[in-house]
Amino acid sequence: MLFYLVIGLWLFQIFFGSRDGGSFLKELMSLPVPFVNAYLISHMALFVLFPFCLLVRMGVIKRVRPQINSAVFLAFTFALAPVMLINSYLGTGMLRFSPLLFLGGVVCNCFAVVANGGKMPVVKEVLERSIGKEIDLKLSDEEIFRDCIHSLTREPPKLAILVDRFRSKLVIRRGVFSIGDVLIGLGMLIAFWPR
Repeated sequence: MLFYLVIGLWLFQIFFGSRDGGSFLKELMSLPVPFVNAYLISHMALFVLFPFCLLVRMGVIKRVRPQINSAVFLAFTFALAPVMLINSYLGTGMLRFSPLLFLGGVVCNCFAVVANGGKMPVVKEVLERSIGKEIDLKLSDEEIFRDCIHSLTREPPKLAILVDRFRSKLVIRRGVFSIGDVLIGLGMLIAFWPR
């Protein structure tokens, strides 16, 4: 749910957000050209990638190769970085710390992925409670998750506190998340909160 809230705030900020009553776009245009270009290119990438991510998460798009799905979600995450950095540069107070929260979340997720063989483990029992049915262990990870990033825990994971082990009823389909996801979400929420 936090993902969708942040996207709404991001769109609101583009058109209405301001620090002193002026538009955010006016503030942005006062930056050097390379920063403006990076910001605009990142936004174009987000506008292209977001509908795909949303449709896959909602289950509308089902027949996507796991490698393509994984690449698109990673590209979406990396496209957020320049947007967040410029937002924090234009902001004050807590806004300046948003990239640190975002980076902290990415690092937590990276530790969990590296410690567990290159995939983010998802606790089987939590996922089953989230989707409301038992998971057939004969299925491969790609068939369960439709990506190459996640794996179902069939044995206790390493760095278990950092894996996808929490669930939320507010998230569309498979509401399972990690501590790193929370930090990433908080960083994005602060970065895109209307000023």
